[in-house]
Amino acid sequence: MLLSEVGWRSRVQAVVIDEAHCISTWGPEFRKDYSRIGDLRSRVPRGTAFVAVSATLHGQILQDVKRSLHYASNVTVIGANTDRPNVRYEAQVTNGNINSCYMALETFMDSKKTVV
Repeated sequence: MLLSEVGWRSRVQAVVIDEAHCISTWGPEFRKDYSRIGDLRSRVPRGTAFVAVSATLHGQILQDVKRSLHYASNVTVIGANTDRPNVRYEAQVTNGNINSCYMALETFMDSKKTVV
């Protein structure tokens, strides 16, 4: 295991956990290893940056993540507005025919970014 190699561990600059809310929402049952991510702190040099980011860290989920990652009670939490007015959900009904699906998709293809 890479983390057991002292030479490699000493070069770790930061541990960054994206979608950190999964530690709380998935950790207890679905992905038990998510609940143990905080244990990485004991395997990297003291003072290594340990950053958790998510657009949905609030309330009890935030408290769960702070506890799981062994953050001090006075850890700095930076909140930002997650409203993205350029993102929208849209649904179109088709008749189930693949050509009608393609026709529905054509209405989005002039957009800058489309996720289907």
